Amino acid sequence: MNIRQFVNVLVPRFSCRENVLQLSDHRRWSEIIYDHHFQLMVNSASVRNKARLLCLKNPLSGAWLAACPAPALGLQLTNAEFNVLVRWRLGCEIGEECGVCSICGSAANSFGDHLVCCQRNGVIRRHNAIVHYLSKVASASGLPHRLECSVDGESRERPGDIMMLRWEGGGMYMVDVCVSHPLALSNVWSSVRTGRECLEAAEAGKRRKYSGLIQNIDKSYTVFAVSSFGQLSVGAESFLNEMMSCYSTDESSVEEAELNKVKIVQQLQIVIHRELARMLLVGYRSVVRVDPLEGDPLYS
Repeated sequence: MNIRQFVNVLVPRFSCRENVLQLSDHRRWSEIIYDHHFQLMVNSASVRNKARLLCLKNPLSGAWLAACPAPALGLQLTNAEFNVLVRWRLGCEIGEECGVCSICGSAANSFGDHLVCCQRNGVIRRHNAIVHYLSKVASASGLPHRLECSVDGESRERPGDIMMLRWEGGGMYMVDVCVSHPLALSNVWSSVRTGRECLEAAEAGKRRKYSGLIQNIDKSYTVFAVSSFGQLSVGAESFLNEMMSCYSTDESSVEEAELNKVKIVQQLQIVIHRELARMLLVGYRSVVRVDPLEGDPLYS
C-alpha cells in the first residue's frame, strides 16, 4: 500500500495533491487526519458539544494542561480542581441533575453552564483575578499603570480596569477585562460557527456601552475579552503580546524570551481555570468524582 492509498483509507474522499505527497513530516500527516476526524465529530455533535469542540480547538484553551505543576510560579491545581476541569473540558456531567442552581435558584443543568456565569457565584472575583494577574505582569515588565481609575478624574464611569500610563508613543491605554461563556443560552447558537462569536459580542457590547465616554477622551481603549474555555479576543491577544515583549529584557536570549511568553500564557490560563473550578465546585452540593480515587495511582 502506497502513501496515497494509506491516507485515502484513513480519510475517505481525501484528495492527495502531488506537492503534499512529497512531505515526509509525520506531524503534518497526523494533523490532516486529526482535522478530518475532528470535523466528523463537530458535524455529528449536538449544538452544545459543537460549540464546545470549536472553543477547545483554540490552542490557548489547552495551555493549562501543558503547565508543569510549580507552586512558586503559580502553576498548580489541586486534585479536585484538575478533576472537575477535565470533566468540564470533556463535556461530562459535573454535578447531579437538580434543575435549579443551589446558589440563586435559577434553572441549571448538570454541565455547569449556569454556574460559570451566575452573578452570585463569584463572577467579580474571577474578573478581579484576571485583572490582578495582568497588573502583576505589567509591574514585572516595568510598565506603570493604575487599576480602576476614572478616565477624567471626575466621572464615576470606569471603562478601563487597567490604565497603562505610558504605552506605545507615550500615550495612555485603557484595558477593559470581561469574561463570557460561549455555552450560555444567549451565546450557544452563535458559537457553533467558529466558537469565537461570544468574544466578538462581548467586545462589541463593551464598546457600545462606553462609546460616548471613549470618544471624549484622548486615550486608546481595548477590550480584554476572555471565554470560560480560556480563549482570548483579538484585542486581548494583541495586548498580551505587547506586554510579553516588554517582559523580556534586551539581554534575554530568544529562547529565554519564548520561555517567558509560554510561562505568562500558562499562568494566565491557570488563573482563569482555577477560578472556573472554584465556581463549579462551590455551585454543586454533590459533584461527581472530584475527590482522589482510592487505590488509583493517577489520583493518589
